[in-house]
Amino acid sequence: MEDSVKALELTGLFLEKAKTDVYYWKWVLVSLHNSIQGFMVCALRGKDGLNVLKDRVAARLIEARQNNTPLPKPELDTFLNLYRKIQTDRMLMNPKSKKFIPGKHHDKSIRRLNRLRNHFIHFTPKSWSMEASTLPLMSVYCLQVIRFLAFSSGNISCNNQELRSKIGRTLNEIELALQKMHVETTS
Repeated sequence: MEDSVKALELTGLFLEKAKTDVYYWKWVLVSLHNSIQGFMVCALRGKDGLNVLKDRVAARLIEARQNNTPLPKPELDTFLNLYRKIQTDRMLMNPKSKKFIPGKHHDKSIRRLNRLRNHFIHFTPKSWSMEASTLPLMSVYCLQVIRFLAFSSGNISCNNQELRSKIGRTLNEIELALQKMHVETTS
């Protein structure tokens, strides 16, 4: 979970820079994507870690364990598949577990974040034109997914109160900055 929290903190740092240099939106989106993915993995992991793997790999892993044969290479499922999984009964691992129920804008925001991040990471030479004024609100919806996973899913137990406070504080600070940016760009 430490990596997910660090990525969230980086999102806040890059967001500060994005206020004066639009280039940093690239890094806001890359770090936000990384943080969401990390929190999804933490919430889905369970005891055996199979929920976070691609389904075919998880099935082969179970089969290899049962037959005492060599284990396949574990492959983390894709970002969008992990997002789908947090909305299913796979999240229901204990009596307090809840699955994520997306609101009107969550699916679109998550898909857009994934698409933008992939364009940045799997870079091919091209010119970019992006309407940065739409990014703050999209990012707020994405942060709501992290907030749910960290505090409401029932699957991420964080006995470290300091870390828990840091997550909440960081989410609040980033969300406030994004909402302010959204108001400024739409006024």
